[in-house]
Amino acid sequence: MDYELPDDFDYSNAWVEDPSKWGWRNIFTILHKVKLIYLNEYVFVLSLKTLVFSGILGCMNNRSYNQFCALAYALDRVGDRWTLLIIRELLAGPRRFKDLLDGLPEISTNLLADRLKSLEQQGTLCRRVLPPPAGSTVYELSPVGRALEGAVLELGKWGSQFLPPSCEGIALPSVGSVALAIQTFFHPELAQDIDETVELYLGHEVLQVQINHGELLVSQGQTRRPDVVFRTETECFMSMFTGRIQPEEAIREGLVRVEGDPGALSRFFRLCGVPITQT
Repeated sequence: MDYELPDDFDYSNAWVEDPSKWGWRNIFTILHKVKLIYLNEYVFVLSLKTLVFSGILGCMNNRSYNQFCALAYALDRVGDRWTLLIIRELLAGPRRFKDLLDGLPEISTNLLADRLKSLEQQGTLCRRVLPPPAGSTVYELSPVGRALEGAVLELGKWGSQFLPPSCEGIALPSVGSVALAIQTFFHPELAQDIDETVELYLGHEVLQVQINHGELLVSQGQTRRPDVVFRTETECFMSMFTGRIQPEEAIREGLVRVEGDPGALSRFFRLCGVPITQT
């Protein structure tokens, strides 16, 4: 809600006030009034520049719900557009700037850089340089950011009810989104006797899924020797994940290649797939 300007507000000294409380409607009112006051005195440009940089930018950088509420403070940090999707991408492991761009279609480089800077300043993520020979700068979640995992998983589970029936016309899930989906729909009660590491190739991306007696760990890259390897494309994986195509059919049609126990593919989706509702 905009701060209400008093009737006796001194527009000629507007930049002296606290600009963070004005709100956009009042800022434009002040701009209009200041223009009328200073236009004939040839100092309008200077006062306008001061107002723009101290007022408008102040409002942009100090947005807050200003409520003594834990949820409001959480949204102050991660409520901006794209922010939770950036965290989604980093939950499976460190990513380079280019990797994040690839996993977040439609985001601009400037906006991604701005969101990363903000999250780093908040202590939600950090940057580090990988050792040689890679030498790349990567972004990864701090302990504070990692603590969002449970909330992100539950939000993803809630959002699954609104998913369209197919990926037609929209961007395919990123590797971070696939990792989140596997974690969201993992059925630990069915995995108590399972100790298996699956290496999943989705095009050029690699996820490793470790199932250890009801516990699940999903990470990017190759962290240990797998028991079985699946090679497929993201679209086919999501079709199997949601039950639109059966694993045996995908193998038969050459849509997925299994290195190891052929039965591991069906077992994987029984443990980590969307439950199929019988009609």
